[in-house]
Amino acid sequence: MKAHLFGFAVICLAKLQAQTVELKLASSQADDLFGGRKYDLALVIYSVPNQKRELPGRLFQIAGKLLAPVPQSEQKPLLVEAGDAVKHSAVYPVELPKVERKTRFLIRFEGAEALGLTIYPETLLQPLRDLAEKDVKLFTLTSAGELGGFLKREKVHATEIGAKVSPDFTERGIIMARKETAVTQVWPTQLLEGQALVIFYPPDADDLPRITAAPLGRGVLIQVRMRIIEKLADSPRAQENFTEIINFVCTQLNPSHPTQTP
Repeated sequence: MKAHLFGFAVICLAKLQAQTVELKLASSQADDLFGGRKYDLALVIYSVPNQKRELPGRLFQIAGKLLAPVPQSEQKPLLVEAGDAVKHSAVYPVELPKVERKTRFLIRFEGAEALGLTIYPETLLQPLRDLAEKDVKLFTLTSAGELGGFLKREKVHATEIGAKVSPDFTERGIIMARKETAVTQVWPTQLLEGQALVIFYPPDADDLPRITAAPLGRGVLIQVRMRIIEKLADSPRAQENFTEIINFVCTQLNPSHPTQTP
């Protein structure tokens, strides 16, 4: 009986020694990234104190229930240098392949858990560019802040119309603003037919992210309670959500508008 317990203990110890490192993305590190770019991933590492070792890494694409190794994707080893503390941080450089659609990947390390990433193509905003050129006009108010500059950099045609919507503004299209000042100082109490006002603002601390639509005069008011605008430059998930929101607004203005997907 003692020999049996001893053997069991040896097996458990061998397993423990085989995987003495636990990895996860830091809370500040997004798991949605653009393909074709290089990133320095912020990691949190739990390991045996006073341990120094290198963990070889390999990138895999998730295809259904299978893992397909990405050709020529040998990553630099992850250097684990643990001091007296069990928990410590590290930065891991990784170069991600280009993708044509949203794709799941894993970075697998010897002796540690894998890291899951969602990789997006660089073309997420192309449907929005096409929409702004052919189907609907986009406008921004000064309160939209960095949104106007972002759309300009990404070559999405949008016109800034000042600090507020004037009473004689009759252009049809989508007007975008941020909830920063009093309602009466920024947007009108009535909209014309073919006009939509989209207000972006963060949800309250105890509120769930949501989108609401309601009539405003002969137009429609859309309230977006999600943190999107401040994330657009770096987050593909934010760009995907933004494009879907504008498509949703188009369906409110024109029920026959076909939904576009990136």
